[in-house]
Amino acid sequence: MHRKQIMRLSGRVVDGAVSLTFFAAGDKDRPGPMSVRVYREEHPTFTFGKDYEEYFHGLDARSAQEIFAGTLEPLNGRKFEFRDATTAVGGTYAYWVRHEQDAAPLGPAALRVRDPQVWWTEAEIERRLAQIAEPNGGLAEVVTFGRTIEGRPLRGVVAGNRERLAGFVGLVHAGEAGPELLIPAAERLVSEHADLLQGAGLAVLPCVNLDNRIRLVEGVPWYLRRNVAAVDLNRNFDAGWDVTDHMYGLDSTDHDSETYRGPAPASEPETQAVTDFVAQCRPRVVFSMHCLASICGDSFLTAKAARQDTAFLAEARTWAETYRHGMYPNATRDLAFSCGCSTGSLPGWLYQHARIPGFDLELGTNEDARPCVTDQATPELLTTYQARHLGGMRAVLQRLAGT
Repeated sequence: MHRKQIMRLSGRVVDGAVSLTFFAAGDKDRPGPMSVRVYREEHPTFTFGKDYEEYFHGLDARSAQEIFAGTLEPLNGRKFEFRDATTAVGGTYAYWVRHEQDAAPLGPAALRVRDPQVWWTEAEIERRLAQIAEPNGGLAEVVTFGRTIEGRPLRGVVAGNRERLAGFVGLVHAGEAGPELLIPAAERLVSEHADLLQGAGLAVLPCVNLDNRIRLVEGVPWYLRRNVAAVDLNRNFDAGWDVTDHMYGLDSTDHDSETYRGPAPASEPETQAVTDFVAQCRPRVVFSMHCLASICGDSFLTAKAARQDTAFLAEARTWAETYRHGMYPNATRDLAFSCGCSTGSLPGWLYQHARIPGFDLELGTNEDARPCVTDQATPELLTTYQARHLGGMRAVLQRLAGT
């Protein structure tokens, strides 16, 4: 069988352009320039949240367009790069590369070009966090609560009255909501509501599942839920962890399941960062952003284990009503509130270990949020939901401060 002249094709999106990299096969340290052809095919029917990696298995390059034929110089040793700056935001693409001596191309490498205003880069997250903590009379500080599996710092912001904090958590699931909602709200609360923050404070951990969020920002087309060790962090907390969860028709003990709970309770460093965040900040209530693709609605799920605890549920419902009223002051529809969080979830752990009201915020009934389900959220839609969640967070702090 003919051995291909190139290997290990991969790609990522950097500054709006696709970067394809591959290596020369064989054992030569410096193979010299290489003549290749690059093929690309757009896939507008690919649907985020419904289609996954197998969508691209078996695609044939014969229907793809040739976008380059020429010579590439090695980057270092045997590594080569081709950059495609002709893609469109929102486009999903399959790429192949063929060496002149190979009969068939290598690929496909699949990539989606996302809007950086809707899916923030790691650099943008870091920049905005640091900006909140710039000189403000000690009102806010950036705190590192842990690290991801790949060693990235998990930073958050603590601002205002440290004795009376509300907690806000994002990206427990990588493809859902977090920094793009929580950081702008924290920025405005610190800059515009210093008086409110004398009576109450906020603790924000915006990016828990940061490793895989970066993969989505860099172009992985399909929804990523778990961390890089294939663990669903919202099944990994030490709260009923040993009870098998069958939500979505899946088995949380199955390593291949999208809801795999992990090898032990709190086995993941990201889970440990969240529990350290709670231990250090001691929040009175915690809201965790879920839903999809940077947008989160007003459906409030709390711990299943609390179903018979009427006093706790009454308090939890009041907090949910407060947040929802801040999002929608004139809402007429009923509050979406249920004991829907599984075993091993953050709200379950908050209830079991400290009786702290905790919520996973999901989509809700608003039709205008629906584009996020298929990764079609626009900067304009994000701006709308940033304002709504600012209203919800502000209302929670006002209640906490007694104003």
